[in-house]
Amino acid sequence: MEIVVETKKCRCWSEFDITQWDLDFLEKVSPVFQKRRGVRVEDWEWILDLWDWRFKYIIPAPTLCPDCRQQRRLSFRNERNLYKRKCDATWKSIISNFSPDKPYKVFEQGEWLSDRWSGLDAARDYRYDRSFFSQFDELFKEVPMWVLTLNSENSEYTTYWTNNKNCYLSFCISYCSDCLYSRFIQKSENCIDCLYCVDSKFCYECTDINKCYNLLYSKNCTSCSNSYFLENCISCSDCFGCVSLQNKQYYFYNKPYSREEYLEKVRQTWILNSKGPLSADKETLPSLPLRDLSLNDCENCTWDYLWNSKNCTNCFDWFDAADCKNAFDFWMINDSHDISFAWYDSDLWYELLASEQIHKSIFSSWINVSNIIYSFLCIDSSDLFGCIWLKNAKHCILNKQYTKDEYEALVPKIIKRMREDKEWGEFFPSSISPFWYNETVAMEYYPLTPPPSSLPLGDQRDVARNVSADGKAIFKWSSFENPKPDVSKIIPAAKLPKDITEIPDDILNWAIECEVTWKPFRVIKPELEFYRKNSLPVPKRHPDERYSDRMKSRNQRRLHETKCSKCGIDMITTNSSDKKVYCKECYSIEVI
Repeated sequence: MEIVVETKKCRCWSEFDITQWDLDFLEKVSPVFQKRRGVRVEDWEWILDLWDWRFKYIIPAPTLCPDCRQQRRLSFRNERNLYKRKCDATWKSIISNFSPDKPYKVFEQGEWLSDRWSGLDAARDYRYDRSFFSQFDELFKEVPMWVLTLNSENSEYTTYWTNNKNCYLSFCISYCSDCLYSRFIQKSENCIDCLYCVDSKFCYECTDINKCYNLLYSKNCTSCSNSYFLENCISCSDCFGCVSLQNKQYYFYNKPYSREEYLEKVRQTWILNSKGPLSADKETLPSLPLRDLSLNDCENCTWDYLWNSKNCTNCFDWFDAADCKNAFDFWMINDSHDISFAWYDSDLWYELLASEQIHKSIFSSWINVSNIIYSFLCIDSSDLFGCIWLKNAKHCILNKQYTKDEYEALVPKIIKRMREDKEWGEFFPSSISPFWYNETVAMEYYPLTPPPSSLPLGDQRDVARNVSADGKAIFKWSSFENPKPDVSKIIPAAKLPKDITEIPDDILNWAIECEVTWKPFRVIKPELEFYRKNSLPVPKRHPDERYSDRMKSRNQRRLHETKCSKCGIDMITTNSSDKKVYCKECYSIEVI
């Protein structure tokens, strides 16, 4: 049980606790600088003397609740909105997550990685008469951006991460090939419309699967194959419409059959659905209890979708972690707080976004760095403050090179001024994000309506989320629209044949009008081949709408206090109150 030191009220009016664990962690990750002997030190309430003229500059406790801190970080991440624009170096047409109306320079990948420019070209002196964040904002607009995709082939329409081949409109993916319309997938092949998928092949419309093969319309499954409409199954093959089974074969709606009987039932179901099963019969699906939380090989962990971790609090969607708090979408991380989208062999992070292989860094992001403070998108670097897009750099401030002594003398002075401006200890304000709010992942988890020219009183929480620490409106809103696709015709989704054999090759030259949003979308050749091979109907919804449907199928990131439907003990769950939910012990006895 954590020891609560203080209870604070966030600007959104919700209360949140500051615990001793929080304070101990903040002291652990607070930066240390060496002073020249004899230099006077003031403000002992926030500076810790480590002797030998080394001083630690304490990060203060958070002023915002975990949700608002997460929202602020996510407002800096645009995954799914892609645009055609010109490279500002070569003037070639490129695909970017920066719309052409933004005041930022954008380079194609080859140009950005070249030696023809350097982030040091944008170097500037720190000015004591202006806030640090305003100076960082100016630097943001000067240093070239790029689309954040590394070592990938024929995967221009993807963002965030690396080593992919022949992938299209897929985001947060690594070591994948021939994957389309998917998000957060790793080491997978030929997967379409999948979400949170690891080490799987030939899967379609699946969510939260691991080590699966030829699995369709399924969720929360591990090591399953050649099956349809499974939920919470492990090591099952050749099953249809089954829930909470383990090590089963030839089961149809949780009932065993011979191989011949099973295949005939699947064939008849296929025919009834016009040669393409769109949904399982919900009335026939077994009504089995749900587990309180999806925790797999975890010790002392709270929240959901967790694997092989221990001592993690208020965390969601992660593998192989320890001693973390307020962390979301991460893998192989230790001893870190308040992080979003992070991977691989990292520790001692605080308020980080989209990072990999980082040691002891705060309010920053990107790859293979250490002792980075208030810096964005730096690679193979250490000891930076307020830098953007530097490679193999050290002892830089606002992209300007300093000696070690100069760096350690200037940074404490900047921290002191940031404390006076109430900036020290806060992540970058959303007002300087290079993306507009409705483009970002923040919009998915914390949706807002377009802000009026002057904020009304209205709902206090939404109003609070539209102001920054200094009381100014922060969230920018994009009205930019991509041009409509250049196609021979647009066909309403309702007019699409349900039978894939009736779909002509000409559909590759058409656009389909989404049945929900009326937004046009296209079908590409590898996608059509996949549907034909698996006798699947062409989708009638836009890829964004299909993604939204998958996200809604997952439990939301909200914990509820409830009682076990079997034994009545108190517990917490992410399942809605209208469902039958069992604690871990009762679920193990009743279901497994």
